[in-house]
Amino acid sequence: MRRLRAVLDSLPDPVVLLEAVRDDDGVIVDFTYLDANAPALTINRTSFDELIGDTVLHLFPQHGPSGLLDVYARVVETGQPVVLNDQPYDHEFTPGQIQYFDIRAAKVGDGITLTWRDRSERHADRQALEDERSKSRTTLDGLMDPVVLFTPVRDDGGRIVDFTFAE
Repeated sequence: MRRLRAVLDSLPDPVVLLEAVRDDDGVIVDFTYLDANAPALTINRTSFDELIGDTVLHLFPQHGPSGLLDVYARVVETGQPVVLNDQPYDHEFTPGQIQYFDIRAAKVGDGITLTWRDRSERHADRQALEDERSKSRTTLDGLMDPVVLFTPVRDDGGRIVDFTFAE
């Protein structure tokens, strides 16, 4: 068990083990934290003792309206793992500032193992690049003279042997 703990704690990404909390009808209404690695504690700004036994909705109520709690419940109910990329989340630590996460969840017993990676910076970079492309496109479309952008075609030696139309 110590070996597994060492492996989990050495990972750069947070990993938590969650157990389903069910109502009287057996419907999943929340998840309880059963275990967490060191990065999960750091990112969640909490200690092991404070996190374990608490619930997702108590600590992170946005999981309800964001639909993430329903996604996690589906993983438990269907057994199908989930992969979400660039999932927007109005994080409790930064209200009003949407963050983007890559999220992975898989069923374990009557719960899930969950890991995530903050991709907000990558998302912002991509958006800035798209904005620049849009500005360039607007500039090109506004020119009175025709403009053609070529992409070089190189041979195995790296010499340019032809061009293809890029725009």
